Amino acid sequence: MGERRMPIVRLLIAVALLASLASVGCGSEPLDLTAEQARGLILQQFPQADPNVVSVTVEEDRASAQTEFNGNLVDFLFVADEAGWVLEAVEQQGRVYFIQDLEHISRTMELMEGLAAALADYHADHGAYPIGEGLQAREVMVPDYLAEDTDVEDAWGNRFTYFSEDGEDYTLVSFGPDREAGTQDDLILLGSEFGVPVEQGQN
Repeated sequence: MGERRMPIVRLLIAVALLASLASVGCGSEPLDLTAEQARGLILQQFPQADPNVVSVTVEEDRASAQTEFNGNLVDFLFVADEAGWVLEAVEQQGRVYFIQDLEHISRTMELMEGLAAALADYHADHGAYPIGEGLQAREVMVPDYLAEDTDVEDAWGNRFTYFSEDGEDYTLVSFGPDREAGTQDDLILLGSEFGVPVEQGQN
């Protein structure tokens, strides 16, 4: 895999690997969330991080903490329940990732990297990536490069979209948490790097 990744992808990897997937309440009175309390909640969810909470905004039963997190400026989103504040999601550049989806994001990226490794082996032997779309491309890789039972679905149960027009490069796409094509939470692998394509192939 290439070393260069988009900032949002580096954030997703860091957050997904740190996530404990358990909602944590701070036990304080709702509607009173300080920067220190927000930092404590973030650390309980992501104990290996070093968050710097820049500001906290509270509106009724919801709050947002703008935070420097793993080299990125992100918003941690909280919701108040009977026990206090609960960390609900992470937002960056208009994209919202709920805590329960972060493990799925991490797993999906691992699956995509596994498929990318198989595609790289195919390219090394044939001088090109499989040409075509979806299952058509998969057929030429089984069984020499992919086992028959290789998981070609993302962690949400949707089949990956693959497309290569000329064999020189390819696009591999997961539709992400919302399971809809062409939305902001799509996970997209262009050749060996995650990024945003000019065009997406259709499966």
